[in-house]
This record gives sequence, structure tokens and C-alpha cells, in this order.
Amino acid sequence: MSDYKKQAAKTAFSLIKPGQIIGLGDGSTVLHLVDLIAANTAVSATIVLTSSSVRTMQRMKELGLTVAPC
Repeated sequence: MSDYKKQAAKTAFSLIKPGQIIGLGDGSTVLHLVDLIAANTAVSATIVLTSSSVRTMQRMKELGLTVAPC
């Protein structure tokens, strides 16, 4: 099942545009998406992320992404 979740994260990543503010939820698919965002510094340097999920917020901060409070 993980492959489906990773594919869903890749598809979601393809929709992200520079300069966006993006709200993310919780779950393993979202965490895959967070990892993809962090791996692409050209994208991650231009976006702001937020989440109502403590786990997702923690992961984004661990990866050094720009995070806004929810």
C-alpha cells in the first residue's frame, strides 16, 4: 500500500507552485509529501506550510521548512 501513498504524494507535489501557502493534514501520505517538498529546495524555499496536525508540524520543522502557525 505504501507505493500507492507515495504515488499520491508525488501527484500532490506536482500541483505545488512557487509562492503558495499550503495547509496539510495528517497521515502517512502527507508525511511522504512533506519529505518530497523538503527534498526540492527550489520549491521549499518559496512556499509556506501549515497544518492542524502536531505530527505534521513537527516533521516540517524537523526538515527546516517554513511553517506558519495554524
